[in-house]
Amino acid sequence: MKYCYKRPAFDFYDTVAMECWLSDMAKRGLLYTGNNLEYFRFLKAEPQNICYRVEPTTNDEMEPSDEMLSAYTDAGWEFVAHQGNQFFIWKSTRPDATELHTDPIVQSESYRRLCKKLTRSAVGTGLCVVVIFAMILGGFLASDRPVTLFLVSPLYIFLAISELFIVAQVVQQARSALRIKKMLADGFSLSHKKDYHKGYRVYRIMNVLSLLFSIAVLVTALLTLTTDWRKSTVDVTEPLPYLSLDLIEQSKEFDWADPYPIYQSNVDYNNFVDFTWTLLVPEHYKIHQVGAEQSHMWSDDSGYYKPSATTEYCRLTFSAFAPALLNELMDLHLLEGETYTITEPDAFDRTVLAVNEEYSMSHLFVQWGNQVIYIRYQGYANLDERLELLANVLSSQ
Repeated sequence: MKYCYKRPAFDFYDTVAMECWLSDMAKRGLLYTGNNLEYFRFLKAEPQNICYRVEPTTNDEMEPSDEMLSAYTDAGWEFVAHQGNQFFIWKSTRPDATELHTDPIVQSESYRRLCKKLTRSAVGTGLCVVVIFAMILGGFLASDRPVTLFLVSPLYIFLAISELFIVAQVVQQARSALRIKKMLADGFSLSHKKDYHKGYRVYRIMNVLSLLFSIAVLVTALLTLTTDWRKSTVDVTEPLPYLSLDLIEQSKEFDWADPYPIYQSNVDYNNFVDFTWTLLVPEHYKIHQVGAEQSHMWSDDSGYYKPSATTEYCRLTFSAFAPALLNELMDLHLLEGETYTITEPDAFDRTVLAVNEEYSMSHLFVQWGNQVIYIRYQGYANLDERLELLANVLSSQ
């Protein structure tokens, strides 16, 4: 390949380090020709001794003025490229080239303007971050399931972390420019020599972490979008982490309700399974089941007996979140104004059974290690008599 691309392992606004790095690249036969975003483009050639100077622009222009080109050319410098609208990069192969600046006080003025731009950028970035954090926090506070939202939507967290990365980068850029500006304003000329390798390892590690973080966000987003599915229960071949309604009922006359497809779907909405994957909840099932015993009636003669069960199962990556998730499920499903008989059987890490006898409705909440399961059952069976069956199911997960 005629060209190669490299990313400097230090802050772009450390102009002295940039000059030294570009000169070292030239000695290795890599001649700087321009930028593609954050990557520098180098022409492969014979090793050369080239001096570089990185100059802040005056008014965000993308090309030096004719007057500047003429003056710098006369001094022995050749314009190479611009780095965004922040810097012009010059080079010279002449040993007698005149230094571009001899008065550090005058030179500090260009860095003063650069620092003002970076300060405005830092303030603007900070305000954007505050707004984004406020929106994320508002979303959690407005939700009736903030713990679940946190667990099943980790992209919110990734977004917050990425904003912190951006703030740290902008602050570091401003610090680099301010350090050079202060030195010049104090009357000290730039040496144009610096061992940029000192912070090389730390910056390289930060770049790798940033890259890995970006890959993690992309993979997580793709997996979240591509692993979700919904199927009729009869179409699921793998074992499911739930108590099947027929095991709850344990009746010889039990049968499944007739299929109930919607909108020409192949899914039976009387008996179906939803599955979602996220980084913090790699297994999240919602399972709905409806049975039918046409030889029996509900006690209020409202129709033939149709027991049902809806199960929500979560296997968490970190069990530390399980108690909070269990409490949230109880707060969500145990409604104010309804009367429940609540017991806490001595099973699993925590088990809560709430029965509303008026509606023959039972709510079972279970936390066992990193597993949380909620069962809403309407029927005449006693769920506390099915805990051993549930333990067998959960122990196999």
